Amino acid sequence: GISFGSNDKDEEVRALPIATARGCAFKCTFCHYVFWDDPYRMRSPENIMGEIYQRIEQYEINYFNFWDDLSFASLPQLERMVEAILQSGLQFKWSAAIRTDLFGKKDKWSYEKRLELAKKMKQAGCVAVGYSLESANKEILASMNKHVEPEYFIEQVAILKKAGIVSNTSVVFGYPQETP
Repeated sequence: GISFGSNDKDEEVRALPIATARGCAFKCTFCHYVFWDDPYRMRSPENIMGEIYQRIEQYEINYFNFWDDLSFASLPQLERMVEAILQSGLQFKWSAAIRTDLFGKKDKWSYEKRLELAKKMKQAGCVAVGYSLESANKEILASMNKHVEPEYFIEQVAILKKAGIVSNTSVVFGYPQETP
């Protein structure tokens, strides 16, 4: 089977998905959410940890994929979840879907504070995050109604890399104004 690591302490991966949130915080023009009145709503860290604890006890799960369109829409939301994992004492690996600019947007959180949270994520077992950049062209991003800046993405990738977390992104090709 698949295992973590490459030494004498290899551990077989026992994975399950967990839904942590529903809906999306955005209305990108190419997404089905643009047609739905489906507001973003998230489960509390306590509720999620209850399910995690139950799955570990019942099935000896050691990897959770937070299986959402958008697991974490804000840094405070992510910070609360990371703290809940660390305080639980449970040991497991996990991955999640985050905003494209979650760690890159320079609003209320300094670079140092964003990097500190990314390192805490790693400490709490996070191995990978995915997010949807879709395009690095500002005109196309505006047409998509993405509300992100390409430079936020660049800083996010750097922070996550420094923390040791794998980054995955998606890209949309063929938007009407896109050129070869």
